[in-house]
Amino acid sequence: MPEAFLLGPLVIKATMITTFLAFLLGSIFYWFLSPFKQEEKKAHLNRVVDGLIVFMITTFLGKILFNLALFFTDPLAVLAYPSDSRAFYIATVVTSFMIYRQVKRGKVDLAPFVDSLIRYLLISQFIWLFISLIATNYYVSIFHLTFYAILLICIVLIQPEAAFYWFVPSILIVYGFGLGLLTFVISTPLFGFYVHASYYFFIGILGVLVLVQSSGKSRYRIF
Repeated sequence: MPEAFLLGPLVIKATMITTFLAFLLGSIFYWFLSPFKQEEKKAHLNRVVDGLIVFMITTFLGKILFNLALFFTDPLAVLAYPSDSRAFYIATVVTSFMIYRQVKRGKVDLAPFVDSLIRYLLISQFIWLFISLIATNYYVSIFHLTFYAILLICIVLIQPEAAFYWFVPSILIVYGFGLGLLTFVISTPLFGFYVHASYYFFIGILGVLVLVQSSGKSRYRIF
């Protein structure tokens, strides 16, 4: 696959196409791998997609904000490259705050939502790495791909009914600290964004705090 496609004046990067395919195929695989009933899967998937839309819009706005001068002279150069990790961090904060408000208002049941979000993002990121490896010139470490494959096997084999309260925080711990350590050895892009190791470590620490807080509680009352 070429690194970019020209559509009139618009430059479409291969990474953007890969991300779109990853999210699309991630939705399909999530539907078959989710342990929830059909209506619950549909509701959780809709909320996850809503969160992703907010995340992507905020990311684009953040990229414009941090590259305002360049945006006025060459806007495509700003929007076409998913490289500004600062915009990624801002999008994480804004999206997390939006989800928090929905939880407080009783619109979202946080534990199954986070369970679904983890499954969806792990599946989508694995697909992103796999497509990038076989169809693009984008560098993908086999160790990075294997790490996601192992996590996916775990979430398929360990169902929430058997895992109880430790399922979500354990995945967060392994994911956060595992990728944080891998970052010192290999490149660990997250859908094309190169985030700092501290971003992953923060996720791992969050998993530890949730696990300590939820000790002795039911899987669906961990938050």
